[in-house]
Amino acid sequence: MNGTALDSSSDTAVVTLESVSQRFVTDSGDVVHALAETDLTIPQGQFVCVVGPSGCGKTTLLKIIAGFLEPTCGSAAYRGKSITKPGAER
Repeated sequence: MNGTALDSSSDTAVVTLESVSQRFVTDSGDVVHALAETDLTIPQGQFVCVVGPSGCGKTTLLKIIAGFLEPTCGSAAYRGKSITKPGAER
């Protein structure tokens, strides 16, 4: 999953993900790559739909944006401020 919404001079980025990825270690010690490195910019006023096959990282991506999950790598921001915890604004 890799995409960047178009940003025009009149739009302000509401959500910005830069090189965000997520991996988990299972109880047996296996590493699961739940979300490949992703860049995403969602400008003010844009409607975004996340689609893809089962297991591609949609829920993981949304949990990072919501603040329920900290990315393993990269950064997530809402209106220029780092997403570090859940917030009603998102």
